Amino acid sequence: MPKRHRCSTESTIPTLIGGDLNAKHQCWTSRTANSKGHALLAHSRKKDFVVVGPTHPTHYPGTARHKLDILDIVIMKNLSQSMEPQSLTALTSDHNPVLITIGDKIGCQQQGARYNYKKADSHLYKRSLDETLTLDQIHYIKDIDQAVDRFTDAVYTAIKASIPQQKHQCCSIYDLPSSIKQSIAEKNRAPAEEV
Repeated sequence: MPKRHRCSTESTIPTLIGGDLNAKHQCWTSRTANSKGHALLAHSRKKDFVVVGPTHPTHYPGTARHKLDILDIVIMKNLSQSMEPQSLTALTSDHNPVLITIGDKIGCQQQGARYNYKKADSHLYKRSLDETLTLDQIHYIKDIDQAVDRFTDAVYTAIKASIPQQKHQCCSIYDLPSSIKQSIAEKNRAPAEEV
């Protein structure tokens, strides 16, 4: 890659990077954490950038060995506006596309609800799929998109019916810009120096 296109955590240029990074961590709403996720979290804290993910799964594996999860995440640095990634229901592959909305509301995306897979009701999930999923024969190529949409809607309906959501709050001082962290540290030192 030419040098002019390289990304650096030391840069002051507003930066937004998104994609399937296979770095899972609950701090950006993944179901579980893996070694890449732990490494990315540690690096984000050290280099002062933010990692966020949508609140709904982005990865729909084609095998029962793997579970729905959020693999498609966004890294941002030097952006003054808040950002909200959203998983779109368009199964063109085993990953849903992610829409990134940039706004001027300040907030912590991780405070939203996320699915509690440990309390999932597999019988209710199956029953919901049985009730909502119709497997009509496809006679024309143009009908494939409609069939995929119906299938996706049925899966989402079953997920919402059978997997409870819980509030997830993983925001911490590490998610704040350096200048605010420094102000907090100075404020915390002030009373100690007065005593």
